[in-house]
Amino acid sequence: MSKTVLSICIVACLLQSCQVGYTLQSRWPKRRTWHDERNYDSKPVKKGYVVAANHDSIAGLVKLLHPWAVPILPEGKNNEKDLVKFKLEDIKTIGVFDDTLTNKQTTYVNINYKSTLWRLVAKKGNIGIYDNYYPATNYDAYCGKTILVNGTEKIKLFTWLGYVLRLGNTKPLLLKFITSRYGTVFNKEDFKSKEEIFTYIISKENEKVQSKSTTISSGKSNHDFKQ
Repeated sequence: MSKTVLSICIVACLLQSCQVGYTLQSRWPKRRTWHDERNYDSKPVKKGYVVAANHDSIAGLVKLLHPWAVPILPEGKNNEKDLVKFKLEDIKTIGVFDDTLTNKQTTYVNINYKSTLWRLVAKKGNIGIYDNYYPATNYDAYCGKTILVNGTEKIKLFTWLGYVLRLGNTKPLLLKFITSRYGTVFNKEDFKSKEEIFTYIISKENEKVQSKSTTISSGKSNHDFKQ
C-alpha cells in the first residue's frame, strides 16, 4: 500500500470517527432543566450503560459530566424528559464505549472512596487497580491518583507529590512501590508498558493475599488441634 493510499485511509477513518461523535452529540437533547454545569451542551456524549446500585441497568447515550452525577438517555428516547439522572450513591458501574465502530470499553466503578467514580485499570479476582482519570470537561486532567484495592484495603501506588515531581512519569513510582511492597527490584526496561507493571502488581497481590489466607487458616487449625 502506497503512502498516499495509507494517508487517505487514515483521513477517512478520522472523518468517520468525527462524524460518529457529531451524530451522538446531535442526538442529545439540549439543556432546559439541567442547570448545574457550565458548557453542558458541549460535553462529550458516548454510547454506554449504567448499572445502578440496585443492579438495574440502562443502556443508551451517556454524557460524562463529572464523577458524581451522570445523566443517561435510554435507547430509543430523544427528549430531555426521558433523561435518567444518576447520583454517585446510585451508581455501581458505568461502561462507556470509545466509539460505535468497536467494542472497546472503559469502565468506571463506584468503590465508595473519595466521593468519585474510579476507572478500572486492571483486575484479577477481588483485587483491582483503579485511577481517577475521568474525561469530563472540567476534570480532563489526570489527577495523579492510582490505588490498589485489596479487600477492604485501598493502597496508594504513589503519592500525588511524587506524580508531580516526576512530571506525570509514573513508571519509576510503580517500580518503587513493587520494591517496597513485594521486595523485588526491577529496572524500567524490564517492563514494556505500565499495563505490564499493573499485571505484575495484581499477580503479586493475589499471591500475597493467598499466602496470608493460608497462614490464617493454618493458625486456626493448629489452635483447634491443641484444644
